[in-house]
Amino acid sequence: MCDFEVSTEELVRDFAADREELAAMFKACADHFGDMVQLSDEGLRIPMKGRPLTRMIARHFDAYDLSKAGHSSAI
Repeated sequence: MCDFEVSTEELVRDFAADREELAAMFKACADHFGDMVQLSDEGLRIPMKGRPLTRMIARHFDAYDLSKAGHSSAI
């Protein structure tokens, strides 16, 4: 996400990710964020207009559910 894109090929190669699961995750993200993300066969990309939402988009893929806390616990 540091480069505002996620490559399906890299995730499959580096982490043995399942293509179908990735496609489903990317589609769910695109459904949620609309035109703030761009979905393609290569993966998911955040265009310039969606970049202010990058943290929210990345959180969509986070395995930890912070919805109850609403913020980090670091104080």
